[in-house]
Amino acid sequence: MAAYFEFSYENGAWLLSGFGFEIGNASVSFTRYEVIVPFIYEWVYKTFEGITLVTLNNKQGLLDKNWAEIVPPGKNDGMALVQLDNKWGFVDMNGDIALPFEYDYLRNFTDGLAVAMYGSWDEGKWGFIDKNGREIIPFEFDQVGHFADGVAAVMKDGKWGFISIK
Repeated sequence: MAAYFEFSYENGAWLLSGFGFEIGNASVSFTRYEVIVPFIYEWVYKTFEGITLVTLNNKQGLLDKNWAEIVPPGKNDGMALVQLDNKWGFVDMNGDIALPFEYDYLRNFTDGLAVAMYGSWDEGKWGFIDKNGREIIPFEFDQVGHFADGVAAVMKDGKWGFISIK
């Protein structure tokens, strides 16, 4: 049996452009492929539900199932916001569930809190959770904004106001 590999040099990197093998008079050849993740990462590892862990400059990040960067390397709190079966939760950098997929909507953490919602957009209630999933500010608001410098805009009963973290 003889095997062969074809390489090409593209965009500053050597790429495997084809490979195959021969056994007796038969040969099998596989040529050309599509690069779906650029050759920039030091390490990649496919993890939970299509999420891929990547390392760049010794910092970890995550790619989604379509290979888009959902958490740039080094730009995370050790968790990534992920949607699964129409529910939102967080996975850690190993792809393990960090906060369960139970929220109808969820946003990333700011000032140590994440905006979360139970229910539909029209009738759901918004609140804030911490990185352990504990309800810090009750789910009683009609709409909310992110916390910034300890303050968030919130709407209750059709009226807007601000709340602060004590």
